[in-house]
Amino acid sequence: MFFVSTVNAAPANDLFLDDNLYKCIIDAYNVNLAEKKDYNYSLLPEELNTITSLDCFNYKGKIQDLTGLDKLNNLTSVNLSGNLFLGGSLNITGTSGNLRSNIILPSKLSLTDKTYSIENKGIVKIENNVVYPLSNGSTYITMTAKVGGNEITEKYLVSVSNPAFNKSNNSKLASLYLSE
Repeated sequence: MFFVSTVNAAPANDLFLDDNLYKCIIDAYNVNLAEKKDYNYSLLPEELNTITSLDCFNYKGKIQDLTGLDKLNNLTSVNLSGNLFLGGSLNITGTSGNLRSNIILPSKLSLTDKTYSIENKGIVKIENNVVYPLSNGSTYITMTAKVGGNEITEKYLVSVSNPAFNKSNNSKLASLYLSE
């Protein structure tokens, strides 16, 4: 006897990895053209190009991957507020590093008004969008930005492993022994 506990289906349109993002796109297409396409329908490139505005408010907290969003070539307005996206992780072994965003937008949209918050401010600092190590360890950095006036959030894991932080600044200290 066999039991199925989970069924993983591919998205209806393989340009989009996130089913909820695709559902939002289908909703926008249906509203714009007064159509009633089913979520299983695979929109063609020329149909994707008819979408100029995307409001995913009803999918708040449900969209995790924006792969394919850049295929909406005529998109000029998008609302993805309430969704947290994961950026690339950053491992700093030298003097600085740059965060790598996984948010790829259509050419008519861009990220503006970027602000950053650091979970553990003793590990890194950010100046002019460059991450500088302060001590060894790991922390999260959250970037909040605007896309066409709507807020978008991306979170990055940053690790610092810099041998320079393991050395003493005391030139007279040759070794140190600690005992109970």
